[in-house]
Amino acid sequence: MVNNTKNQTLSFFYDRSMTDYDKFIKWWSTCDENEIASNSLLLSSYRIMCLYNEVRNGGFEQFWNFTENSKWDMERTEKIFKWFLPREFFDLFIQAFNSRKNGENCEKYNSLFDYGTMENKVLPKLAERVVNNFKNKVTLTEYDLIEGIAPYLKQQGYKKKNKRWTKVCGEFTLSFYIQGSAFDIDNYYIRPGVFVNGIEQVGLDFYGHFAIDLKQESLEQVIRDYEQFIKEWTDKPLIKERLLRFNKWERWHPFEKRREMSAKKLYKLFFQNDSLLIGCYVFFSVNDVLKKYILQNY
Repeated sequence: MVNNTKNQTLSFFYDRSMTDYDKFIKWWSTCDENEIASNSLLLSSYRIMCLYNEVRNGGFEQFWNFTENSKWDMERTEKIFKWFLPREFFDLFIQAFNSRKNGENCEKYNSLFDYGTMENKVLPKLAERVVNNFKNKVTLTEYDLIEGIAPYLKQQGYKKKNKRWTKVCGEFTLSFYIQGSAFDIDNYYIRPGVFVNGIEQVGLDFYGHFAIDLKQESLEQVIRDYEQFIKEWTDKPLIKERLLRFNKWERWHPFEKRREMSAKKLYKLFFQNDSLLIGCYVFFSVNDVLKKYILQNY
């Protein structure tokens, strides 16, 4: 059965007569926390607005009463606030929260709350991010991916450095890399890679000698696609078979000819009715040294 109420709630995100902030406030005022629990951007934005609203109208004591009545999981709230709140607001939140846990009065923190910055910078930016989230139909935020994938990779024996997890596996090093966008704070890329140990890294090999981009539909889908990727690209007979097919395709379609083709012809060449390229697109970014090594050793 279609939830008409939910569809009507979301439709205003496409209303050009409304500002992003107005859309955000309307969404917040009608939001059901249960429906956004799996999206930490939406949940944190909702709760940050609640923080501002309660402190603004009654102080931190009123905010704590609100969180208790709403049965918030404060451990998760602290985690998402640390990720999405500016440092000065998060630090104040923690100070007030610790005072609350120690049974102290929190009213002294009310005057330290920077309402101007919250109203003029923090909330408008959150509004923009929430609106873009709905417009772009984001289902898996970077925060949620990291929270979900980190325990899985740790269990598999990966070591973490920043947003890259690696694991040596025989002749290969497996890599799971999350790259943020330089243009959009809420956009990111999942770039798994496989390095062939002993082969020099050049150019795009930063992501892996064999590397792809993964879709961001769900944590389960990311794990499933990643496992399939590393299974295929550590299978030496399969890698060699694919390279032989790729080399055959390149002999038929040399770069000099491809360079003279129109965009329409190139699209047809790359993506339509050519079984030789199935599973072989990775080789467009594989260097010649590695290709020679594969042919000689796999």
